Amino acid sequence: MAKTLKQDAYSFLGSQLEEIGSELVVGYDKDYGVIGIAKNKAQLKQVLKTKGIAGVIIADRESCAVGYDFIKGEQYFGMPERHGHISDYIDKEKVAVYGNGDTDKLVIENNDFMLKLMEFLDKNNISYNDSTYAPIRGHKYMYEITVYNGRCSTTISKNQTYMKTSTDVLIVHDSTRDVEFEFYAEFLCKVLNIDFNVAKQLIIDCYNAKGLYQ
Repeated sequence: MAKTLKQDAYSFLGSQLEEIGSELVVGYDKDYGVIGIAKNKAQLKQVLKTKGIAGVIIADRESCAVGYDFIKGEQYFGMPERHGHISDYIDKEKVAVYGNGDTDKLVIENNDFMLKLMEFLDKNNISYNDSTYAPIRGHKYMYEITVYNGRCSTTISKNQTYMKTSTDVLIVHDSTRDVEFEFYAEFLCKVLNIDFNVAKQLIIDCYNAKGLYQ
């Protein structure tokens, strides 16, 4: 990957972060898993230095996202669907997480986690959209939430977190991808605009939540 492409990415995306303010630049690896988030030029510089980075993207346009593919060595407008259609990806995850065990027990654990998270968001006036659906037909409904940073959305449940630009989904964690505690805390810190230590305690509280869902 030519060094100049990263320099171009830093210059263009950094200026977008300064001008727009509410957007995020997402760094991803060759499997389109999220490995870094930037809200300003200093953070972008660090993301671009992250080991294994394959590209960066920002959802800063009305019709498509702008990104840089460091493997192909090119700028692009609108990332092709790397995981297939978003609904296909979600359906696969439903089966992977909830289709091979005690579905209702797993849903209850998810909902305890999510109710604690929503309680925190409400208390701190952090905007989000919540939704419910049955991951497996005939079973209990599970909660998930979506938060927005400009035109980039992040959808969160206990067992899955993914980001969506205008064109595709990038995985933070799911049935095939684990992340370290510190990484996820840093991720929530930036997406929810909260202190890093608060994010760490929030994760602990959510995972320890029991009996909230009736």
